[in-house]
Amino acid sequence: MARRLAAKADQVWLFCTDFKIPWVNNAAEQAIRLPKRHQTVSGYWHTPTTLAGYLRVRSYLVSARDHGIRAIDAIRLALAGKPWLPVPPTASAEALTT
Repeated sequence: MARRLAAKADQVWLFCTDFKIPWVNNAAEQAIRLPKRHQTVSGYWHTPTTLAGYLRVRSYLVSARDHGIRAIDAIRLALAGKPWLPVPPTASAEALTT
């Protein structure tokens, strides 16, 4: 693990120089919090299909929010048949993932 961290040190410490990068992984934890709370309160999801639909809509709205699009605007665009889509990553962003 230490070798891997050393090899990717520029990515590991990116949050220190680019303040748009979150320094914690709370987004992943927040994504699962509401479905788990619903399951805890009601005891279940009605079907896996309803859970999948809920998660698809939530993912769309969170992604839109993270790109500065208000939820209501994203919903209006989707209902009008012109859903908002994120801009494909740039070459420099792709280089960070390799």
